[in-house]
Amino acid sequence: MGYNQGSGSDLGLWRKLKGQDPLDGSSSGIDCKYLKVLQPLDFNSVSGELPSMLWEAVERYSRIDSIDGIALLSVVILVLSNVASNVPTVLLVESRVAASAALISASKEACAWLILAWVSTVAGNLSLLGSAANLIVCEQARRAQFYGHNLSFWSHLKFRVLSTIIVTTIGLPLIRSY
Repeated sequence: MGYNQGSGSDLGLWRKLKGQDPLDGSSSGIDCKYLKVLQPLDFNSVSGELPSMLWEAVERYSRIDSIDGIALLSVVILVLSNVASNVPTVLLVESRVAASAALISASKEACAWLILAWVSTVAGNLSLLGSAANLIVCEQARRAQFYGHNLSFWSHLKFRVLSTIIVTTIGLPLIRSY
């Protein structure tokens, strides 16, 4: 697998700028095979038919001028962020969310950007696939010299579901009132 500049990997970009193989984890202490798992989940693969069809089905109902619309938009971002990771999700929906909100008002467009940023960031914590950082932490926990821990997908998800819902729910009214 070659380096894909659309992958969103800060580590890969940093290594590329240093003239190193971006997916060679030999000096970083990170087993880059986990970053390789996320590499195909860039914008090109997320912009496929299924996420686009999902967005087209809910777009007219997810306008941010109502609480129901904000809730639906948040659920869609949360689901897509955990199916395809949060960075590709933002790349997929950013222009559509902004354009939909701009039809309402300029202030709603600014609010839409804040909602997208908030929910995609928090959603990245829900599952191991939501963010590359989760996979890195999982691998580092497994390889820890003392008290290594095997953090499985389900044990991570069990802990993160409630906290993700609570944090997202607390933040949305704050953003809406902004």
